[in-house]
Amino acid sequence: MRTWTIAISVLVAVSALPVLADVTIDSPRISVTLRDDGTWASLVEKPAGRECCRPDATQPFSSVNVAGESYSPESVTASEDGFRVTFAGVDTV
Repeated sequence: MRTWTIAISVLVAVSALPVLADVTIDSPRISVTLRDDGTWASLVEKPAGRECCRPDATQPFSSVNVAGESYSPESVTASEDGFRVTFAGVDTV
């Protein structure tokens, strides 16, 4: 019985974690998809149907400079009015 209690407790704790997913932003001319870790996943030029991003790309889509130090995104999540970027090591969002 104790094993089941521990297993259920772990399952409940894991299911309470936020689920991160890719974020896609569309316009009439381009479609941008960012991975949940802040790296490029896709950049499509819609009129030509051309993918401009390598599938194995690992570059962050942005960075922020604070007090002379550069920080990359830690996470990207969808929000009501677009998306939210959290940067590692700083309290800037």
